[in-house]
Amino acid sequence: MNAKSGGGAGPIPTVPAAPQAVTATAGNSQAALSWQAVSGAISYNIKRAASSAGPFATVGTTSSTSYVNTGLVNGTTYYYAVSAVNTVGESVNSLQASATPALPNTGPSELKVQYKNGDSAALDNQLKPQFRIVNSGTSAVPLHELTIRYWYSADGPQPQIFECDYATVGCSNLSGSIAASGKSSANADTYLEISFGTGAGNISAGGGHTGEMQNRIHKNSWTNYDETNDYSYHAANTAFADASRVTLYRSGVLVWGEEPS
Repeated sequence: MNAKSGGGAGPIPTVPAAPQAVTATAGNSQAALSWQAVSGAISYNIKRAASSAGPFATVGTTSSTSYVNTGLVNGTTYYYAVSAVNTVGESVNSLQASATPALPNTGPSELKVQYKNGDSAALDNQLKPQFRIVNSGTSAVPLHELTIRYWYSADGPQPQIFECDYATVGCSNLSGSIAASGKSSANADTYLEISFGTGAGNISAGGGHTGEMQNRIHKNSWTNYDETNDYSYHAANTAFADASRVTLYRSGVLVWGEEPS
């Protein structure tokens, strides 16, 4: 007697569809990609080619719907495609998107970071950089798309701690992480990165700003820093002023400031 198929076992899994709406946004030596989520996909393969004709080679894999491809050559056009993967297999490639990385625009930026030195002592056991982000563009900007980096020297191997003392947008809506920068410059071996949750809201257009963010960094040993040679530090900024050595990124792409070498 033949067994019957089906019987409530549910639909048979299939290979996912190709990702749609793939975009590539150029930055300084990098390209930020995004696409729409694919139903049933577990991960996505990011593929790159030097020509629209290919061949495309996989340069990264992610479970999210965005990816930043770094280490690119400014002035060179890169072509991208994305495929979706599940337990059954891999989709065909998406339609292509291209980006040509370039150095940051030296003209006026619609978004900028202003910095204030919150501690008059450059040789003590805390760093107190304060920030606000200004939007001079014509459209509101969601804060959760932005990240700030403040570059400095850790002055030793001790673990470090970030604290938000006050923020107009609410300390619960921002977070800080401290990481080795990978830069060769001795005065910027570390950076503080500030990021924002969706509850932080938007920065209004036409000169709107976030209000101040008062931050503090210290070592768990509470030993001293020497801020005098830190890349982003500016002792004279006792009031908020434009800070080209504090960098700002939108969706992973540098939009303000200059990174250390």
